[in-house]
Amino acid sequence: MLIFQLFLLLISILSSSQFLLSQPLDPKILNSYGDVSLPDSSFTIQDLTFYYEFKDDLIIAALVFRKPNQFFAVGFGPTMAKADMWIFQISGSTVTATDYYSPSYNPRTDKSLGGTEDLQLLGYDIRTDSTVVKIQRKLNTGDPYDYVLQENMTVPMIWATQSSQKLAKHSAGTYGKFTAMF
Repeated sequence: MLIFQLFLLLISILSSSQFLLSQPLDPKILNSYGDVSLPDSSFTIQDLTFYYEFKDDLIIAALVFRKPNQFFAVGFGPTMAKADMWIFQISGSTVTATDYYSPSYNPRTDKSLGGTEDLQLLGYDIRTDSTVVKIQRKLNTGDPYDYVLQENMTVPMIWATQSSQKLAKHSAGTYGKFTAMF
């Protein structure tokens, strides 16, 4: 009888463990890929926190955007015209990070202009309350459409979003400019 009770107890424990292991660790995370650990340095503008660190000849950046399920972008330059842009789009349960340049006010991928795709996606989380994307890029890519970054520099930047998962024209209140100190 004691062996049977121990057997039932063991089955109960295993069933509970299996149930617990099948549950997401954070119920807010809808989909996750790769490394989304946050670097130490950061700044916040509107609904976006930009975490970053410099390592050798790279900038490693993790962006946390607190408006779920919509595209967002940051750009390097004082206006959208002639800005190097990093655009993050959501497609179902996947996030893409693409290197763009805006010759005027119509951004195009660097590759379509003869440049190179220099953003390397390290990971992302799609959450119920935000999207987290982590990327890396060389400080100086050699691409004429990329802003050359360096540590301890002040950079004019722009940001944009819209209530769409894909890149879309933004309206008043969904874009702006600021200055960041890296």
